[in-house]
Amino acid sequence: MVLPNIFQTVAELLKSDEPLLVAGTFEKGEKSNKIVATSVQLLRAVSEKETRAVSFIINSSALDSARLESLKGIMMRHQGGCRTTLHIVLPDLCTAVLRLPQQYSVTPTEGLSLEVEGLLGYNAVTFE
Repeated sequence: MVLPNIFQTVAELLKSDEPLLVAGTFEKGEKSNKIVATSVQLLRAVSEKETRAVSFIINSSALDSARLESLKGIMMRHQGGCRTTLHIVLPDLCTAVLRLPQQYSVTPTEGLSLEVEGLLGYNAVTFE
């Protein structure tokens, strides 16, 4: 349930097909329960605003100098304020975690994730 004063400000969001984050209060009734929304936001916007770090998780079999150069280029195109780490997964052995220098900090956007997925062929980005 969205209260009228909230509905006026979020009506367009509710009409979209975009995933939403709805915050509210749970009200238990005699016949039914409901959640009364106190705020509605695009999930994408919340994730971009709340993310503090970005990790790139790469399987060692997909790792070569050309892909690393391409990943570097992607990070440069998406420069921002979130620190980055590179997780190199050696299957059945270990994962090496490298904290990248400040110059590789990025803005956590869907575009970043999609570019890396296009490069590696799988979703290799996590927002923290």
